[in-house]
Amino acid sequence: MLPRRRHSAYNLAIVINPKQKRRYLIKLGGVVYVAISIFIGLAALNSQTNLLFWIFGLLMGGLIVSGLLSGAMMNSLLIKRITPQPAHVDQPLTIQYQITNKRGILPCFGFTIREIKPSKQPDWAYNLPIGYVVYIPPKTSTVVNAHAFGSTRGTVELPKLEVSTSFPFGILTRSAILPLVSKITILPKLHPLSRQLFHDIKQRSTNGARSGKHAGGLEEFYGLREYQHGDELKRIDWKNSAKSGKLISREYTKPAPPKLHIVLNLHGAKNKLPHTEQAISFTASVFAHAAQLDYECSLTIVARRNTSIPPDSGKSHFNKLFHVLADLNDEDFPESDAPAPSLHDLTSLTPPSIIIHATQSKIHIGPPSLLNLDHHDFASYISHDQQSITPSAPDLTTDSAKLPQETAA
Repeated sequence: MLPRRRHSAYNLAIVINPKQKRRYLIKLGGVVYVAISIFIGLAALNSQTNLLFWIFGLLMGGLIVSGLLSGAMMNSLLIKRITPQPAHVDQPLTIQYQITNKRGILPCFGFTIREIKPSKQPDWAYNLPIGYVVYIPPKTSTVVNAHAFGSTRGTVELPKLEVSTSFPFGILTRSAILPLVSKITILPKLHPLSRQLFHDIKQRSTNGARSGKHAGGLEEFYGLREYQHGDELKRIDWKNSAKSGKLISREYTKPAPPKLHIVLNLHGAKNKLPHTEQAISFTASVFAHAAQLDYECSLTIVARRNTSIPPDSGKSHFNKLFHVLADLNDEDFPESDAPAPSLHDLTSLTPPSIIIHATQSKIHIGPPSLLNLDHHDFASYISHDQQSITPSAPDLTTDSAKLPQETAA
């Protein structure tokens, strides 16, 4: 069983204080401004013209005011990163920042917030998130959204962010690097799949939808119970009601949802290789489509240590499946010289089951009725025509996940 990787609490709030390490940057406009100021200063010294001295003084005053004002505004900020929600590769990812202006008089203008790429991690997004703040009144908070698109699956650490401003004149850019640490999970990419895939699954299925062992449907007779307000008149058992002296209703079973079991075979595969990522992405896509069709899904991963997730449905269950696929890393993949794992437990699989192979060579496992797929088959089931099912990622947000985890620095 692969261990679930649980992330500890992280510092998600920080106050910018005067001791915070900062830096000043002079961009092209500032360089031009300083050059003109020096030129006018030299001209004033050479000509001893009062007007030039006045202009030089105004230019120097603007430079000083720009540095002092930007520093004063930055000292008044409290910044919190709201815990980012997971997103699939190539789907929009939003990171939110709650910014509070603690000053009682001075408003804040023109701030930019950007994430800093971790030095030891590969690029996790096509573009790093950047948020912009136009105006924050005194003693007021605002929420800023920064958008990005994830480029690779996995759990990524966001170690630092940079806050900068060039207000009011754009001469100097003052910035501060904040050690605000949190983690975000990029889930596997989802593909639109052809309806033919689930047609093949149903064709191979031997159990399909069957009567459940619980009440609440309109199928086979389940039992009798006392009448409840709202029961239909046609469900009242008049004969037993007459015998008991009170109204008795009939209950019927409802069909159990169809089941689907997926086996992801990682033996002989290596992490982050194209065939491996295709297999993981295809597995996630099947789960996303199955969620729309109300399937109960289970997963078995044949890896260094086999993982088994029992069948279930609902957004929390699919959330768990997506995270298990996203968190597969080098430690989970068998070594290249490792012997083939025992597959005797998988030979007893019955349809509807899919065995997805992450390697270039496909070995048929189980009876002929089982659907064995590799990267050649993925292309035949991934479709963009009108006969495809366009996946929409299930809403993975839980009530607890919506609450920002905030800790004052």
